[in-house]
Amino acid sequence: MSRRTAASALALAGVLVLTAGSAQAAPGALDPTFGSGGKVTTSFGSTYDFGNALAIQPDGKIIAGGQSSNGLNYDFVLSRYNADGSLDSAFDSDGKVMTPFGAYNEGVDALVIQPDGKIVAAGYTYNGTNSDFALARYNADGSLDSAFGSGGKVTTNIASRDEYISAMALQPDGKIVVAGFSEGATTSDDFAVARYNADGTLDASFGTGGYVLTVFDADYDDAYALLLQPDGKIVAAGYTYNGANTDFALARYNADGSLDSSFGAGGKVTTDIASRNNYLFAAALQPDGKIVVCGYSDGATTSDDFAVARYNVNGTLDTSFGTGGYVLTVFNVHYDDAYSLLLQPDGKIVAVGSSGNATGTQYFFALARYTSGGALDPTFGSGGKVETAIGTRDDDAFGAVLQPDGKIVAGGYTKTPSAPFHTLFALARYNTDGSLDSTFGSGGKVTTAVGTYDGINELALQPDGRIVGAGYSEQGTYLDVALARYNADGSLDSSFGAGGKVTNGTGAGDWVARGVALQADGKIVAGGLAFQSTTDSDFFVERLLGQTLTVTKTGSGKGTVTSSPAGLDCGSTCSAPFAAVSVTLIATPAKGSYLAGWSGDCSGKGKCTLTMSADHAATARFLPQCIVPKVKGKKLAAAKRAIKKANCSVGRVTKAFSAKVKKGRVISQKPAPGKKLPYHAKVKLKVSKGPRS
Repeated sequence: MSRRTAASALALAGVLVLTAGSAQAAPGALDPTFGSGGKVTTSFGSTYDFGNALAIQPDGKIIAGGQSSNGLNYDFVLSRYNADGSLDSAFDSDGKVMTPFGAYNEGVDALVIQPDGKIVAAGYTYNGTNSDFALARYNADGSLDSAFGSGGKVTTNIASRDEYISAMALQPDGKIVVAGFSEGATTSDDFAVARYNADGTLDASFGTGGYVLTVFDADYDDAYALLLQPDGKIVAAGYTYNGANTDFALARYNADGSLDSSFGAGGKVTTDIASRNNYLFAAALQPDGKIVVCGYSDGATTSDDFAVARYNVNGTLDTSFGTGGYVLTVFNVHYDDAYSLLLQPDGKIVAVGSSGNATGTQYFFALARYTSGGALDPTFGSGGKVETAIGTRDDDAFGAVLQPDGKIVAGGYTKTPSAPFHTLFALARYNTDGSLDSTFGSGGKVTTAVGTYDGINELALQPDGRIVGAGYSEQGTYLDVALARYNADGSLDSSFGAGGKVTNGTGAGDWVARGVALQADGKIVAGGLAFQSTTDSDFFVERLLGQTLTVTKTGSGKGTVTSSPAGLDCGSTCSAPFAAVSVTLIATPAKGSYLAGWSGDCSGKGKCTLTMSADHAATARFLPQCIVPKVKGKKLAAAKRAIKKANCSVGRVTKAFSAKVKKGRVISQKPAPGKKLPYHAKVKLKVSKGPRS
């Protein structure tokens, strides 16, 4: 059985990207320009509200979807937030939408945003007898799209069975594909895949009337993952129960929904590994089209082993991988469970999770790296495997990231050795050979006590190599959102929060970060669940500030300074926080002015790019242009006044005889009129002495 904790299983179904606001505070501080002090909670009713999915619009607005109790049952709910965290009043007037399908429970489990800005939410609805697939499409203003289904809503009842959506994807042609399972009252689950036209009708060109049920065995067949191949074929993956144990299960469908006969046996593949129970936690599509999955294999009388399998494009187990297409990796005789899968650019595969000792009294971070042929990579760790004891009790790794330099960072928690037991944030970084990176933390390991019970649910890697861990920390009675940022050497980044750590909560309920992401400007966004009381929970999203970039404008000219990514749009003086990303400053002179140059942390006269690993300040000097006036024929005094008024200066004045130009007037000038020159550029004049006598 899996030892994965409830806290570690929390994950956001989406990526958060927001547009930066202008503010100035210490890195790691909650962004006061976002929500209330950097946090947002949204209550739909007086009891439970659950956020199950997130999506981001191209303009940076955030869509959250889930379910909310109306006092009798749960309804579909969506909320949309502006870049400052406020509810978007342009979205159904108050930023929130509650959509009942009927008189029973329903909820959103997946979101996609169409290229035209419309929002599709998918989940389930209970019709009083059984559960159905449920989809709703909303216009950009939050109103139900009347061009979709019946008044914006679609339900699909497949043979009066219970249907649940696990995954959704949008095809390039705008059709919507969902996958999950269909469960009969007296029959077991089947893979269920349905495709909808852009108007919400079931696509009659797909399967039987728009959906496909796929039976592997007479028992439970549940799909949890959905892949769209570049050739338009659809892969659903999950597990099947064969009456004795569970097997890996995959099905591939042609564009018309028929099982792809070129894949497996009639479009289906099951993998029974040693007559054991096999469960998947991760899957990936290689560039060559092969499918890699990982999880664990659990024997009836033996404990779990890492399990990794690879399939050819035709669905057969790739016999060039491992033993007949799969690999079981034993660390010890106790629980060895893989939770994360990393594909290296060189084709090697890394599985990351946990392993237990022979007695089950201690657990370790565990990593295994496989060659492209599925053999344990002898250049990694000890025979391809690495176990790391962070402490002396339980150490579990749930998240992993691959750095650009090939180093691997694993994150999770470690348990203290004696009562009263506590847990700490725990990270380890490994060199490309699997050895602990001695330049990271203490011998390659880092533990961080934030509160009493602390754990990392997700890791994010900043472009400058700093690592952000997000999860939870018990602060007294309740859990708070907890984040920590580490330098590339594993030390806590003292410029972030209080000594590298940040906790946020209300002290009146549990707040847990389910996910963490970096904005385009590098600001850190965390989201999850906030329990306001024992009977009420809300969505929450919070944004944290980064390093401060300050720009000052000087000079008698005019102009603006903006940044890419967005954040700065300056008047006389401005500042904005950015995390450790490259920020380019663009100085745009107003008409009649020019950029004389940068000073401070910028130099030169063009764009300036800074890496925001520390606070920076720069000054842009704008000066008015000298636009040479036409002074030929003017008296010298008038010519001088015109030149100065044009932000130029009078250069050398020479005199010459002229029979055509009166004495004291300008015969010629250099440069010519209309020439644009720097501020106070000199204009040379030749003045008439009158005719030669």
